[in-house]
Amino acid sequence: MKFLCLFLFPVFAIAQTVDTLNKFDYILPIPQGWTIKEGCQAQDCSLLAPQDHPKDTFLENLNVTVAEAPAKNYPVEKYVDFSAQYLPSVIEGFKILERKKLPDNKAYLIYTGTKNDFIQTWKQVYWIKGEKLYILTLSTESSQFENYIQNIGSFLDAFTLKD
Repeated sequence: MKFLCLFLFPVFAIAQTVDTLNKFDYILPIPQGWTIKEGCQAQDCSLLAPQDHPKDTFLENLNVTVAEAPAKNYPVEKYVDFSAQYLPSVIEGFKILERKKLPDNKAYLIYTGTKNDFIQTWKQVYWIKGEKLYILTLSTESSQFENYIQNIGSFLDAFTLKD
């Protein structure tokens, strides 16, 4: 029994120290209290927020999607245009709140609407580098968006690619 306890302790200690997602070709700091959703892969990985209160049925989340870009160094604005045309087909009452082009072939889109019976607000950051498209999506209940963006916005900004 002593052997088993000694063996499990280091595994538990390692699991508690995760604070950066760093096993793929990108690095993303993990907000305190958030967890990596089971099944995380390089192309699709989600971080889940803790419940806001005991009866909370919507877990805010931060998702990283990696895909092939339509072409090498494809203009990110064209991809944002595509997204803005596609999203109304999957989000009821879709409305763009803010859209901005950023340096280094990046852009972001903040939008709102209803999905899965929740009124939500999203911030999607798009980054096309070489032949890859990276999309970071923060999904929140609309009533919680300002709180989350103030606290989690810096984690979106801290997303970096490995060389």
